[in-house]
Amino acid sequence: MVRVTREKLIDLACEEAKKRGQTEDVISGYLIGSVASGDPMINGSADIDLVLIHQYVPVRNREFVPLSENIHFDITHHHGELYGYPPDLRIHPWLGPSMCEPIFLYDPDHFFERAQAGVRGQFFQIDYVHARSKALLERACHLKAKLSSNSSWISAYARSIMESVNALTTLGGFPVAGRRMGLLLRDRLKELGFEEHFIAFQNLLGGDLLPEETIQDWLDAWEGAFDAAGYLNPAFNPARKNYFQLAFRNLIDSKNAETILWNLITTWDQALEILENAGETTRYDTIWEDVLLQLELSNEFRYRREAELEHHLDTIEEILENWA
Repeated sequence: MVRVTREKLIDLACEEAKKRGQTEDVISGYLIGSVASGDPMINGSADIDLVLIHQYVPVRNREFVPLSENIHFDITHHHGELYGYPPDLRIHPWLGPSMCEPIFLYDPDHFFERAQAGVRGQFFQIDYVHARSKALLERACHLKAKLSSNSSWISAYARSIMESVNALTTLGGFPVAGRRMGLLLRDRLKELGFEEHFIAFQNLLGGDLLPEETIQDWLDAWEGAFDAAGYLNPAFNPARKNYFQLAFRNLIDSKNAETILWNLITTWDQALEILENAGETTRYDTIWEDVLLQLELSNEFRYRREAELEHHLDTIEEILENWA
């Protein structure tokens, strides 16, 4: 078996970006995520986070391309206009940080290089750091405000929690995402003196109620829903399933089971939404409903959870108001 290295993943990304530049309207391509930062593999699985900038409006915003059973491209497509005024991107809470330390792959006319130079100037100046943190909190509050009018609330609720704690991590660097997010949040928030907010993040997801003796049953049911959704949506392909599943098992084996919850809940909820839209949810509902009940995320706990989230957002707002 050929060993997959970070260098091989970078080479694959470079080849893909150049190919798209020759066959499509791609003007620049760069690499972000765990491959760019240096630690992409978990149990032999990885995704390659590739950003492609197009001359014209792209036909899709995101694309998943399997390369093997354990490796896939996660491609984000941007229109070049998004990069038109780089100083504004200094306060973009996700795009700005992703432009600071990527790996250049394809940039024949130096389009991205010029944009990056405009973003990186004064990027870590206190007022820009504060603005990015506030932008993340505003995104979290916007998601929370939509919960009462949204019958399917779990993913928006989880996203609000994630954006809010990243408002704190951004005070000390870049926001974090991906399948290691729980571990990275724990370490970063502890370093910043916000350890209690990581505990709040986990508890809002039901981490304090997680019955580890049933986690394998949950993973089996999650896998069934993911596979079924894969017949309807290419984003739920086998390589992406393995990308999450192998990480879940690694985190469980290392006694960090609670850190899988955000990714487990959100991907499961999204898979069931795809199945529901196709009228095929019934056979996958039972364990999911039990999961929500055990984590106290089912509808009978909804208003209590919304109140807890609102309190959590208020405490973070107070921190940001007093910071700097």
